[in-house]
Amino acid sequence: MLHSRGQELIGKTVGGYVLEKLLGYGGTSAVYLARRSEPDASFPPVALKVFLPRTHLTQAKRAEFLRRFRQETQAASRLEHPHILPIYTWGEDDGLAYLVMPYMAGGTLAHYVRQHGPLSLEQAASYLEQIASALDYAHQRGYIHCDVKPANILLDGQGNAFLSDFGIARLLKDELPNTAGEAPAGQQQQEEMALPPTPVGTPDYLAPEQALNEPVDHRADIYALGATLFYLLAGRPPFLADSPIALALLHVHEPPPALCELDPRIPPQVDYVLRKALAKFPEERFSSAHLLSEAFRQAISGPDTPARLRLSVHGLLLPAWVPFSVVQRLEALPIPPCLSGRWKTLLLILLLLLLLCSGSLAFASSALQTAHRQSPNQTIASLPQANTGRSQPEGETTAPVDHLLAGAADWPHGPGAFFADGEYHLLNTSTHTSALALYAHHHFDNFHLAINVRQVRGSHDDADYYGVVFRASSDQQRYYVFAVASWGGGSYALWRYSGHWSTLSEGPAPSLLIGPGAVNTLEVDAHGPLLRLFINGKALSSAPLRDSMPLAPVNGSIGLYVEEEGSEIACSQLYIGPARF
Repeated sequence: MLHSRGQELIGKTVGGYVLEKLLGYGGTSAVYLARRSEPDASFPPVALKVFLPRTHLTQAKRAEFLRRFRQETQAASRLEHPHILPIYTWGEDDGLAYLVMPYMAGGTLAHYVRQHGPLSLEQAASYLEQIASALDYAHQRGYIHCDVKPANILLDGQGNAFLSDFGIARLLKDELPNTAGEAPAGQQQQEEMALPPTPVGTPDYLAPEQALNEPVDHRADIYALGATLFYLLAGRPPFLADSPIALALLHVHEPPPALCELDPRIPPQVDYVLRKALAKFPEERFSSAHLLSEAFRQAISGPDTPARLRLSVHGLLLPAWVPFSVVQRLEALPIPPCLSGRWKTLLLILLLLLLLCSGSLAFASSALQTAHRQSPNQTIASLPQANTGRSQPEGETTAPVDHLLAGAADWPHGPGAFFADGEYHLLNTSTHTSALALYAHHHFDNFHLAINVRQVRGSHDDADYYGVVFRASSDQQRYYVFAVASWGGGSYALWRYSGHWSTLSEGPAPSLLIGPGAVNTLEVDAHGPLLRLFINGKALSSAPLRDSMPLAPVNGSIGLYVEEEGSEIACSQLYIGPARF
């Protein structure tokens, strides 16, 4: 099993607690089940969150991070509410910042929905009421969460929900790597001022004003709570896109889809509640979390709307098959008040037909674009000659071998690893570990590897890495990972695992294509301790990287890697040939 980052700390003592089990992890932190180092049955297990060290931080930035960590944590610890997860203690141990919190056996609400599917209306109302009361309590005291989402809501297994991570989103904003690189102080300050500010929050639940880096108030949390409610009822966030930029644009410009069309059991009144919670302008949303919760409770407890009829729009009852997006557009049309009776009805019917026709054309266009995206839109320009293991007669040329299609039988197959439409898909379905698909029965020492990778879905935050594994031992106790992520405008990392994780190189990846359907070519050149990495033909360093570790991996399997649960990639055109050093 592939070792997720953070597993190297298992068994160690942090802040007087022994880390026993990895409960979850991300790009900046990991959460462990931990117990007091002194054996005492009176102390129950706790959840201990460790902020993993990042090599891109200078000593000054680490000191600033720790200062702000103490400040934010001390402020958050003052919040005492039945549905806010308390912080027992916090501190620093050997350079690691950590938080100690109660252990919640029920896990996160996001994990519960992934395991059990969308919640019932009554379940969602119960959790919404609890989290709304926590938010209102915090808002009345001047606190804004900035990152309300299902993954930050914990369950105790008895129907109780707890909101966690107050202040963490703001704390981690300044930990993003400086894409301008290290420069003299004056020059670096000018470059950082020229960079666009980084939004605080998770893209799937980001309020439009957060996406635009505008000033925010408590109503940004109301938007995120509405997006969380959508997730609880639909099993997915309101908007889906292949990059943070695309998600931000959807939050800013597009209305959310209608839940009553995704699930006919959901009454249309719920969509009106969600539409208000997810309004683009803060002043159009509910003014408090309690009002959102109360409106949702009324929507699900009111009289049922017949399945064959929609709520009336301008006095016209619309059939249930009319898309909710058309209902919204029709409702927004300014109908002259002088019209009445059958003329008004005829005008509405005509407008409805026009909207339905335009929607059909848009759907057809979208279908054509989707069909085009499903076939790889990028080919590897210079294909390395495959290493067939036999001598080649002079003058004979051998066609490159696609090791995905030609070697399909040697790739794992299952719910999270499968071939579809000429691509090999890898989906991470595990909460605690990364997903790994190794090319069985094939070992390589010195080689050049090139593969096309398309991210199908992911959260697009700093834990959302994916890429290739190489020189993996049969027991998976040593290997390299070359991974990329779309966060921060494009990032890459080269890690080595040999009993613990080491970062050999990481930084911005400006050559990484980001956006819906984007296909990136990842390349690795390996010859002994020398390694070269490429994204879309652009080298990530001017000189080869040298791994100076005496027992560095020198041969092994190659494979594919997806770090975060719920992330999925689709791969095509895998070519392996001799190293190009």
